[in-house]
Amino acid sequence: MVKRMAKEKLVNDKGDRSLRTYWIHGLYSTEVFGEKSRGGLVRTKGVQLLLKDIIPSTEIIDVVVKPPFRKIATEKGESEILEFPLERNRIFIRAVSKFLRSLSPLSNFGVGIGSLSTGVRCEKFLRRVLRDKEKYLLVIDSIRGYMSIKQIFDELADNSLAVLYLSHNYEPEFVGSKILWSYIEKVERNVIRSSDLVLAVSMRDSKVFKCKYGVDEQRMVVLPNIYPVEGLKISKTNSPSVTLVLPDNWGVKA
Repeated sequence: MVKRMAKEKLVNDKGDRSLRTYWIHGLYSTEVFGEKSRGGLVRTKGVQLLLKDIIPSTEIIDVVVKPPFRKIATEKGESEILEFPLERNRIFIRAVSKFLRSLSPLSNFGVGIGSLSTGVRCEKFLRRVLRDKEKYLLVIDSIRGYMSIKQIFDELADNSLAVLYLSHNYEPEFVGSKILWSYIEKVERNVIRSSDLVLAVSMRDSKVFKCKYGVDEQRMVVLPNIYPVEGLKISKTNSPSVTLVLPDNWGVKA
């Protein structure tokens, strides 16, 4: 478990240095940057705007899944994209998930399988992060994001400044299988307990996380969905205290 304080004051007297943030989506790049916006993506984009307002120096790097048989994207406007292909066995599982979602009685089961089948070949990502030797904020966007980099999560977390988990709901409720329910609950418990700060979508979810997973209230912030993103107005006085401590030598090269 990552043991850091993630709600203290941000101290960065190196004004010329940005705070790098790796945002792990666990979704295809075409879903994250496509014209159609799912409800979850509206929440994601709203929180990204909020983070940029709270920490103006942040540089968000979106880590997404490369769709099969498509070219790798390299940038979106001024921000960078890191795109990695699915593990080979995950391609088949996602195909099964898509088929099950088309069957009404099994649609929720298919959604659950889809959430767990986002694992990517991310060895290059880990090498890049470790090579840079810079502290960063790690944002895990739902259990899809966690499952996409599960095999390297511990190393990424250990080398990060802090881990933030963006919750979209109490995940087990959206599957139609007791076996899958138990496994998804286990996955969600692990990522939430390993995070320094959890953004819950409702007071009800925050209470569930506390009762089910034993999460300290000091590590949770209730941040409801805000619509629409295009008209989002940020109030610094009302913003949640999502702040970090940077080391004294932040931005100083050895």
